[in-house]
Amino acid sequence: MTDASGTVAAPGRRFTFIDSMRGFAASWVAIFHINKIGGDHTRYAGSAHQAYYDFMMSGALGVTIFFVISGFAVHSSLLRTDSARDFLARRFWRIYPPYLASLAVVMAVIIFHKLLTGNNDLIVLPHSALGWIATLTLTTQPATPVSPINWVYWTLTYELAFYLWLSLALLVPRARWAVLVAPAVLALFWTSEKTFVPLFFVYQWCFFALGTAIAEWDRERGWRPVLLAVLCLATMATHRTWLEMSFALLAAFLIVASTAPWGDWLNGERVLRKLGDWSYSIYLIHLPIGCWIALGTIDPWPRRLSQSGLAVHMGIDLAAFAVTVAFAWGFWRLVEKPSIARSKAVGRKPAPQPEPLAYA
Repeated sequence: MTDASGTVAAPGRRFTFIDSMRGFAASWVAIFHINKIGGDHTRYAGSAHQAYYDFMMSGALGVTIFFVISGFAVHSSLLRTDSARDFLARRFWRIYPPYLASLAVVMAVIIFHKLLTGNNDLIVLPHSALGWIATLTLTTQPATPVSPINWVYWTLTYELAFYLWLSLALLVPRARWAVLVAPAVLALFWTSEKTFVPLFFVYQWCFFALGTAIAEWDRERGWRPVLLAVLCLATMATHRTWLEMSFALLAAFLIVASTAPWGDWLNGERVLRKLGDWSYSIYLIHLPIGCWIALGTIDPWPRRLSQSGLAVHMGIDLAAFAVTVAFAWGFWRLVEKPSIARSKAVGRKPAPQPEPLAYA
C-alpha cells in the first residue's frame, strides 16, 4: 500500500509484477468503496449483476494483498539499510507527505460540499485537539478511539506500527528474529485488534510477516523463515476467513513467482503496472474524489441509476474510477513522486566533488 516504486533484488533489476499486484489491489479497494455507497442489490440474486456486485464488495481483500506485499517490500528495504534512523526516515518520506496532502484533499472536498449543500454529511471530523493530533500523527483507530476522516487511513496506522516494530531489528540486530517471531506467536492467541491496544498491529501481523518471511528466505535459506511462515499460516487458519487466507497465499505465491527465474515472465505485465505506480495515490484519494465527488455527481447515494442494469452499473463504477485515476496521476506527479525521490535520497552518500583546478 505504501511503496509503488518496485522492489529491487539486485542493482538495476526490478520485480515490476509486484507493482502490477499493487495496481490490482488498489483498484479493487477503490471500486469496493465506490460500491459500498450503494443501493439494494438483493433483487439480482443469482444473476450476473449480483455476481459482479459481490465480487466488487469483496474488495476489502485488496488490503490483505497489500499487507503481504508491504511485508516483502518493506522488509527487503530494511535488509539493505544500516540504521533504524535511515529506515524510518525513508518510510517517513515515502508515506507521510502524501498522507498530509491527502488530508488537505479530504478537507477541501468537505468544505466544498459544505458550501454547496449547507451541511457535512460525508464524514465525522475530530471534535478535539487530541482528535486532530491523532489524525495528523496517524494514530487514529485502531491505535486510539479517534475515527479516521478517510476510511482507508486505518491501514496506514497499521503500516506505521509495522515500521516502528521492524526498526527494532536494526536497533538490536542480534534480536532480529525475536522481533519477527514474537508477534507471530502472540497472533496465535489474538482474536481482535482491541485485545491489547498498544500492540494492536499483532492482529494483522500474519499477513505482513508472510511477506517478511519471503524476503528473509531470499536472504538466507533455513528453518527460521519457514518457521515464521508456518506461524503466519497457523494464525490465518485459526483466526481468519478462508478467503483472507486464500488471497494472502495467492499474493505470496505471486511474489515468489515474480522474483524467481521461472516466473520472470510475469514482470512483463504493463497495464496494471502503471496503476501500481500510482497505487498509493489511488488508495489515498479514491474516497473523496471517486466516491464523494465523481460518484456523488453521476449517481447520488443511495445509488439508484446503477440498479437499472449491469452495463449501467459497470459504466458508472468505471467512470468514477477513471476520475479517481486521473486525479491520482496528478497527485502522484505533484506530491508522491517528489516524496519518493526524497525517500530514496536518505542515507545516500553525496557524489565526490572534483578537485579544484590549480592555475599558475
